Amino acid sequence: NGQYQCADVFIGDDVFFGNDVKVLKGVTIHNGAVIGSGAVVTGDVPAGCIYAGVPAKFVRHISRR
Repeated sequence: NGQYQCADVFIGDDVFFGNDVKVLKGVTIHNGAVIGSGAVVTGDVPAGCIYAGVPAKFVRHISRR
């Protein structure tokens, strides 16, 4: 119908993306997150977390030393 709805995507600092990641509209990926290869990110990703899968789901927290 030509009436597209758009929303910004926000990506924090030090975020790592694997290959072929898709991020849907309106998503925020916070600092230090890791997104696994082939993931489809449909919701916000907290800081310092690993997300993977379709749709992307929480895998674990990243431990910082």
